[in-house]
Amino acid sequence: MKQIGVGIIGTGWCGGIRAQTCAAHPLVESLHLAEIRPERLAEVAKITSASTATNDYRRLLDMDEIEAIYISATPETTHFPMARDCLAAGKHVFLEKPIALELAEADELIGIARQRRSIPSSRTYGNRYATVPSAGR
Repeated sequence: MKQIGVGIIGTGWCGGIRAQTCAAHPLVESLHLAEIRPERLAEVAKITSASTATNDYRRLLDMDEIEAIYISATPETTHFPMARDCLAAGKHVFLEKPIALELAEADELIGIARQRRSIPSSRTYGNRYATVPSAGR
């Protein structure tokens, strides 16, 4: 399998874990970070030896070496516009839940991904939370 460049938008707790995991993965050729908090950006960039560290995620969109972007540890209100921008730039997107705040936004993202033959992915809850206990117990 070929190595790829990966971007991480948001390096909070979950984003930092994702960045460290990607940095150590043999299929990740280069890691690129976007974070609005300078101290956290510097910390994660140092730990992961990131190729790029920026406070503006849009800088990652023009980088041809980046094929996939994780949107992680960002406010829910930013998920739709960030994912839309990434998909429009031809990136595969891994997105923390929720995919969007409105159903129409989620449908739009899925439509863009289908048009671009991209892989949209939204993290879901584990199966252990998918059941509702019986009221009779």
